[in-house]
Amino acid sequence: MAAELQQMQAAYKRMGETQKAYLRYLNRFLNYHRNEEDPPRPQHYKPSNDELHAITPEHIERYLNYITFNTEEPEEGDEVQAEGIRASTAEFYKKAISYYIPNRLMGWNEQK
Repeated sequence: MAAELQQMQAAYKRMGETQKAYLRYLNRFLNYHRNEEDPPRPQHYKPSNDELHAITPEHIERYLNYITFNTEEPEEGDEVQAEGIRASTAEFYKKAISYYIPNRLMGWNEQK
């Protein structure tokens, strides 16, 4: 376990500043999305492609709703007020999480 942690820390040091900043927000999302029995991920944790492929837009939407409205499914209507973060901050969170999502730059494929 200690060797694995050292490898993660070494990889983190080699990353660019943008990657480090975005990774912080990705890990906040993954810690929210994780199973309760899993330990929290450290700030420099780099998730595997399998973990990233398991993320769906619905997971990200529920997370952003939670940090913005303090509920995963806010009620629709004019009286809904943001209690957490602002819209621009939520957009940045989405950008940071999406940076690591595999195949995000692929064109639409209508074939199955």
